[in-house]
Amino acid sequence: MKPANDPTVNYKELVRDGYNSCAEAYAAERAKDDSDQLACLLGLLADNSSVLDLGCGAGVPVAQTLARWHRVTGGDVSERMLRLARLAVPEARFVSGDILSVQLDGSQGLEEVVVQVAGNSKPLLGGGGFAEPLP
Repeated sequence: MKPANDPTVNYKELVRDGYNSCAEAYAAERAKDDSDQLACLLGLLADNSSVLDLGCGAGVPVAQTLARWHRVTGGDVSERMLRLARLAVPEARFVSGDILSVQLDGSQGLEEVVVQVAGNSKPLLGGGGFAEPLP
């Protein structure tokens, strides 16, 4: 496999365009995911915590699950995915941007960050700058 280091390729644009082109199909598959990806996290958070879901995609199943008990802000690079997320989880707030550049106004007072890459969720415990991936 060739390394992703071609200076003529805009990789962020490539990822965004890829997810925009498959948003509906991707969302439909993710909606079928009944794994308990968030069990370890949900037990650690107080009800109504503020959670940032980076790489939220169409909001299912992670943002949708989190929103049952928490205030969710989701961020994703794909505008098409974000439109689907806003429909699936209307009580959440969604912002556009890649994982490295999502802009927040600071009013969220986040207690938790969940990073999703290709459908795999990794909760990171917050608080005082401490972050450790959970199993």
